[in-house]
Amino acid sequence: MKTRLILLISVITYILQTTIVSHIQIGGIHPNLLIMVLVIFILIFEKNEGYYVAVIFGFLQDIMATKALGINTLIYILIAITLYRFKEVFFSEFRISVMIAVAIAGFFYHMAYYTVSVFILDNTRTFQFALSTGAVESILNILIVYIIYGTLFKYLKGHPLN
Repeated sequence: MKTRLILLISVITYILQTTIVSHIQIGGIHPNLLIMVLVIFILIFEKNEGYYVAVIFGFLQDIMATKALGINTLIYILIAITLYRFKEVFFSEFRISVMIAVAIAGFFYHMAYYTVSVFILDNTRTFQFALSTGAVESILNILIVYIIYGTLFKYLKGHPLN
């Protein structure tokens, strides 16, 4: 996929996450569209577009919303590396596999962010907050992926899910 198209999709996704998706919440916790799109890029596309998406998402979040530059970029790259390594396990043609990958990635994001926050002495998050936010966000992400993934897969691959 062309780099410009990846950049455009990534920026549009980030804008949607920070505007429209931020109004969808349960108990103040929003679904993470960035995690969903990253997982879908990694599992559907054959090449390494997921790494580009991870860097763009991380960079945008870092410059807009964090105190220390690089935290989100590092976490998204770690998620991408892990998913690429286990891509054979997460068959993209099975919706349940994608749902599991999205849940694990979302939960990992919050636990990794908490861990980095502890090391840089940022006391804005507690372990309990990271745990509960990661769990609720993962459930929201699973529900959204369940609804949209089949249609998206058929559109991109040309045949329905198994």
